[in-house]
Amino acid sequence: MRILVVDDNWGFLNVLGDLLRDYGYKVFLAEDGKQAREFLEGERVDLIISDVFMPTLDGVRFHSYVREFTD
Repeated sequence: MRILVVDDNWGFLNVLGDLLRDYGYKVFLAEDGKQAREFLEGERVDLIISDVFMPTLDGVRFHSYVREFTD
């Protein structure tokens, strides 16, 4: 399973990424919704775990993007 984790707190991002990798998942990390959106333009994932309060593009607007522009 391919998981994208989006959060502006690098400590949390890295801990969650490491934990998910320990369980055998392929994990991708993004520090905000803008970076995650750019990643999704070229990659597919099975699951997105996202923070809501982030700079540049928050989790609510990122969610709207994902719902509108991805299959």
